[in-house]
Amino acid sequence: MITTLWYSLLSYNPSLPAYTKFVGLANYVNILFSDSFWGAIWRSVYFTVLAVTLEVVCGLAVALLLNEEFNGRGLLRTLVIAPWALAPVVCGLMWRWILDAKWGALNGLLYQLGLISSYVVWLEYPFVVLNISIIIHVWEMSPLAIILLLAGLQSVPNDLYEAAKVDGASSWRRFRHLTLPLLEPTLAIVVIIGSITAFQVFDILYVLAFQNPGVRTVAFETYFTAFRNLDFGSASALTYFMTAVLTVLAYLYTRRIYKGDTH
Repeated sequence: MITTLWYSLLSYNPSLPAYTKFVGLANYVNILFSDSFWGAIWRSVYFTVLAVTLEVVCGLAVALLLNEEFNGRGLLRTLVIAPWALAPVVCGLMWRWILDAKWGALNGLLYQLGLISSYVVWLEYPFVVLNISIIIHVWEMSPLAIILLLAGLQSVPNDLYEAAKVDGASSWRRFRHLTLPLLEPTLAIVVIIGSITAFQVFDILYVLAFQNPGVRTVAFETYFTAFRNLDFGSASALTYFMTAVLTVLAYLYTRRIYKGDTH
């Protein structure tokens, strides 16, 4: 971290070490006036907001389902964890095969159903790739939200629901006035952890569309600046910007975890 901080104050290209010079805060100023930086910020924010929203909605819906009694519930709980167990690169490669323009499973399915007249090059369009990446990320990370929310649901005493039923509360009113308030701490944790993981997404975008500048998030832009442009000074400044954002999110997370702790 200290080395990266020092690099962020330098004009440093590892292939030309003789031309290294101290530039102070110039790297930080340059990235703030860079169109590519603000484009990466917009994509990161868009990715994070949409991904976390879908994770919470899907995670809560599945958690409510798995909290009910039915045959095969234990098996379904086990299968739900499967996407989370896969490495992000593996997920990216699998979905790249599914989305392939020539022999991908998605094109084959949509063509056979008559929904498309010819195969579509899905990975050619940046906005499409970004949204597909969000779906993949949600598919991969929702199991974590499901596990946390299911644990929160199982900690709610059944007596409260029984008392609400006796009072004539409908299913929707029990959910709105009982389940959601009691799940608020867990939902906050899910949102914060989801925001941290979504904001630093890199693997999936790298595998799906490495050459497409229209899908670069802040983490992707940092990688490209460092290892493609060999501008370690600007990349280090980008790294510290991302670290600052993640530190704020981590602070909110720990504050939520230890809320009410007087020690």
